[in-house]
Amino acid sequence: MDERLHIASLIVYLRTRHLAGFRRWVTGFGNLEIAMESPEGKLVLVAELPSHGAINALLEQLQERPGVLNAVLVYHEELDASRCEEPLPQPATATDVVRIAGES
Repeated sequence: MDERLHIASLIVYLRTRHLAGFRRWVTGFGNLEIAMESPEGKLVLVAELPSHGAINALLEQLQERPGVLNAVLVYHEELDASRCEEPLPQPATATDVVRIAGES
């Protein structure tokens, strides 16, 4: 059976006085990072997890953290872990022509 990798993005809203403690808690995870953060206590987290169950468990842990007002899953993608080491396609440059489907 192929090994799967689950990429998840979550939005967390917490009381600002809990930001420092929340950051410390997140750094304890090897597979979770704060991608964006606002001074008002709004954070975007990105996680790499082995299963749907692990995503649900993380979401429950987030919702139970002190100061967390809300935590929601906003993105999920399941990948074949064996393909994760392949190089990404060449990114577009500012001079590349962008074609929109349906336009000629």
